[in-house]
Amino acid sequence: MAVERIVYEPTGIYHRRFEDALAMEELPLAKVNPLQAHRFAEARGTRAMTDKVDAAVLAHMGVALQPGIVRLLRKYCAISRNYRLQGKP
Repeated sequence: MAVERIVYEPTGIYHRRFEDALAMEELPLAKVNPLQAHRFAEARGTRAMTDKVDAAVLAHMGVALQPGIVRLLRKYCAISRNYRLQGKP
């Protein structure tokens, strides 16, 4: 089964490594605004936000809204990763 899109919220500094790793594998990434994801959850009547609930909300959001896929270049990801390994943000 092919992956249609991986929907995620960029949170803090951690999403960069996530993006790099998945983009290096050329997986289809769909980055959504955390506020939009929160409002989508509220619209569905979701109150408690845990990692498990967040994942389900993002999955439903991906199916319902089909957010655009972000195309990250493998070359950029490798440069970005090397830059961070040198201790730069």
